[in-house]
Amino acid sequence: EEIRSLNLEKYRKMVKDIHEFNINRRKNNKNIKFLIKNKIRSSLVNLKMIERKDEEKEYMLNIKKFLYKGNLNKLINKKFVYFPLHDQPEMTTVTLGGIYEDQILAIEHLRTILKRNEIIIVKDHNYQSSFQRDKFFFKRLKNIKNVHMVPSTFSSLDLVRKALFTATITGTAGWESLLEKKNCLIFGNAWYQKIDGCIKFDIEKKKKIYDLLLKKKFDEKKFCKSFLKILNCSFNGVINPYYKPMLNKLDENYNSNIVSKQILDMISK
Repeated sequence: EEIRSLNLEKYRKMVKDIHEFNINRRKNNKNIKFLIKNKIRSSLVNLKMIERKDEEKEYMLNIKKFLYKGNLNKLINKKFVYFPLHDQPEMTTVTLGGIYEDQILAIEHLRTILKRNEIIIVKDHNYQSSFQRDKFFFKRLKNIKNVHMVPSTFSSLDLVRKALFTATITGTAGWESLLEKKNCLIFGNAWYQKIDGCIKFDIEKKKKIYDLLLKKKFDEKKFCKSFLKILNCSFNGVINPYYKPMLNKLDENYNSNIVSKQILDMISK
């Protein structure tokens, strides 16, 4: 209970703060030269002197077309697996995802282990833009049987709680699933992959994976033991300025000292 309440609240605040930091930084980067060029370009597009594809607009239209049109409350009462899409480009897919940087491939492989009456619910990331979301992305998604997309504003935690299990490349939804005492399936190299209850996808062991996910009971004692093993290998300190906004107060000298001392100790051992 303590792990769940502390971790989820901290993580949500961190993600929000980091994205706000990035948005503000992008705003500051828009200098006079950029603004003038942008204005000229927009005018030329409006006058139809040049043609410029609006990828963001196309992405929003594709999302709108693909979103589930029926009753969402009825949908989430069916047997479903929750697959939250990652924000891209991100380290979570680009390097830690391996071949599953192509998220549609992961959903295609997920479909092969499920029963015919079990559906897949996908939800795009709140901060996703048109990058890696062209019309072919949605075309491939549409070709997978029994896949439905819900709005990105829909509660991820509600989906985690109601799903048969959660499947992800390396996302936090897998960790949230474990905190809800549910097994989860991952396709990439997640930090929590060695924690009991987390199962890594292997195309050669499809039947076994399905049984492990739905027939093997979540073992709270094994979960806690394996989580503490990882926690005991971790260190205190902030090593990336992105994480500063989530802290109310950071003594930079003290932080530098403890981080460097721990790195030196680790090297010497």
